[in-house]
Amino acid sequence: MKNIFLALLTLLSYSVFSASHTMLINGISYSPSNLSAQVGDTVTISASGSHPLVQVDSTTWQANGSTELVGGWGTKTSNYTFEITANEDIYFVCLAHVLMGMKGKISVSSSGSTGSTGLTGTTGGTGSTGITGPTGGSGTTGSTGVTGISGPTGGSGTTGNTGVTGFVLIEEQNIHGLNIYPNPFTKSTFISFPNSANVEFKLYVYDNFGKQLRIIENIRDTGVLLEKGDLSPGLYFIELRSAEQVFEAKFIIN
Repeated sequence: MKNIFLALLTLLSYSVFSASHTMLINGISYSPSNLSAQVGDTVTISASGSHPLVQVDSTTWQANGSTELVGGWGTKTSNYTFEITANEDIYFVCLAHVLMGMKGKISVSSSGSTGSTGLTGTTGGTGSTGITGPTGGSGTTGSTGVTGISGPTGGSGTTGNTGVTGFVLIEEQNIHGLNIYPNPFTKSTFISFPNSANVEFKLYVYDNFGKQLRIIENIRDTGVLLEKGDLSPGLYFIELRSAEQVFEAKFIIN
């Protein structure tokens, strides 16, 4: 009977002290940008196609980078809800606006539960003494995040079938209002461009020989997420076209 009582008390303590939190998008920032939470809490972070969410390590977060954390939740384009299961701080950024400071942090803490009060001895001939409850265990220490991998140095591009000349490898490419970040990338990149009138665009992807490899249609937002998918490492060109406008740029997959 004593063991059943202690188990129920531990379960009740866990349920009482767990909480739910929400981190909302406010312009080009998260609110709150730094959340204090505990192991067992549930957190919801807002995300969308214009504000894709990606988990990073602490080094990448400090450098305003966007390299995905190995083993993290990847890139999310809709609200993401999860339960905190480890005593480790969590870092994340907006893939499209990290260079403008749109990033957030969850500071996670964990403390041992309080030991339960001993049972009172029953009155009777033996008059036994109550049993002392066990002492709560100590919370675990958070592990150190891994260091991001440095990208290779870009070379000079040759003249392709599309007539595009050599390139310069840079962290973010901005051509007449079109931005590709990150560039180079390994899994995905976010392409943003001016489209205040929500005009329909189509995105065409070509290889270095001018062969069309992919088409993304019906783009009416101010940005689109491009996944690596079956594309091999190398140099590629994009053409973002509407009825009246054409944007052209290049990117590299590591």
